Amino acid sequence: MNRILGTALTAFLVVGATFFAFLLSRKEVCATQGAVRPESTPELIAEGKTLYEEYCLTCHGETGKGDGEAAYLLLPSPRDFSEGRFNRRNTPPRNLPSDDDLFKAISDGLLGSAMAPWKDYLTENERWALIEYMKKELIALYDEDTEEMVSLYELTPPEAPLPVPEPVPATPENLAIGRGIYNSVADCWTCHGRSGSGDGPLAAESENALGERTYPPDLTKGMYKLSSDNEELFRRIREGITLAPMFSMADTLTDEEVWYLVHYVRSLVNRSEEEREMNEQYRRQIRVSKIEGALPQDPEGTAWKGISSQYIPLMPLWQQMGERVEGLFVKAVHDGQAMAIQLAWTDDTEDSLALGHETFRDGAAIQRTADQNPPLFAMGQKDRPVNIWHWKSDWEA
Repeated sequence: MNRILGTALTAFLVVGATFFAFLLSRKEVCATQGAVRPESTPELIAEGKTLYEEYCLTCHGETGKGDGEAAYLLLPSPRDFSEGRFNRRNTPPRNLPSDDDLFKAISDGLLGSAMAPWKDYLTENERWALIEYMKKELIALYDEDTEEMVSLYELTPPEAPLPVPEPVPATPENLAIGRGIYNSVADCWTCHGRSGSGDGPLAAESENALGERTYPPDLTKGMYKLSSDNEELFRRIREGITLAPMFSMADTLTDEEVWYLVHYVRSLVNRSEEEREMNEQYRRQIRVSKIEGALPQDPEGTAWKGISSQYIPLMPLWQQMGERVEGLFVKAVHDGQAMAIQLAWTDDTEDSLALGHETFRDGAAIQRTADQNPPLFAMGQKDRPVNIWHWKSDWEA
C-alpha cells in the first residue's frame, strides 16, 4: 500500500483585487489504483456528512446552497447543490451529473474556479462518502408531505453519458478547417478573441447563468475550464457548460467539425516546453535547503542566489480580466532551528482597489502546520489552528 506524505504548507497571493492560492498540503492518502467503490450504507452517508461539515461547508454552506461563510470571497460562487445544475457532467443536457462526474469534480477540482482538487487529500472511500451524502441530502428537495429531503437522483435519474466518437487527425489541413470554424461558423472569436486570449468583443459583457461577471478563458495558456484533455474539450464544445455562457454546438457542428475545432483550440496554446515542465511541478513538495550562518532577512539578499527555486502555478479564487498571475517561484532555507521562504512573482497591475473588507490589497500569506494530517487549507479548522505568515505591499510603501 503506497502512502503519500507532503509538506503542510499552503500559500495565498493577492494581486489587485484578485485572490490566488496554491495548495501543497497533504494528508496521508492511500493509493487508489484498483480500489473498489464502497456500497452505499447509512454509515457511509454519515461519514460523508462529517467530511462535508469539515471540508466543504465553509464554501458551500450547511444545506449546500452555496452560501457558506467564505462564499463572498469567491467568483464564480460556490455551487448551489439544491438546484441540480452542474458544469462538469458528461450526461445529456438538462440531466444530473453521473456519479463518475461528481467523483471527477471532487478529485480533480474545477479549473477556473476555487474548487481545489481533493484526490491527494481525501481517500477514494472518503470521496465516495461525500458523494453519497450530497446525493442523499444536498442534491435534493424538501417534501412537505413526508417532511424529508428527497434526492433529485430518485426523482430524475441521469441518462447514460453521451459517447465521444474517435477523433480526426490533427493534420495541417484539419487545423485550417478548425480555424475557419473558430472564426466564422461557431464564432468562438467573439468571446475568446482572434488569438484565443479571451479578449473578444463580447468578453466585456460576459455573465454566467447566475448573473455573475465571468471571463472567457485565455486559450493560449492551455488551462481550460473543468479539464484540459481532448475528450473533455470535445464534450464542452458539443454540449456546452451548464451555468457558463458557453453554449452547446450540437445543433451547429457535426462531431467531425467539433474535433477540427478541438485541434485548432489546442494549437493556440503559446507555452514553451520550459513552462510546461515548470507546471508539472504542481503540488510537489518544496525543497528546503540547509545553510550555514544566519537566515537571510532581505528577500533580495545575496544569500538567496545559490538556492534553487521551484515554480508553483496559481489557482484564481476571484476572476479578474487581465490580472492573471500564472504562478510564482518559491525558495526555502533553514538553519536547523528556523526557516525562511522567498516568494517571487511578476505583477504589472496597480493596487488601487483595497476599499473594504471584501477587497484585498497586494499581499501574500503562507499557512503552516506541524500536523502530519493538515487541517483545512483555508486558514485551518476549529480546534486545529494553523500558523499564517503575512506580507502586505503597503508595509513596504
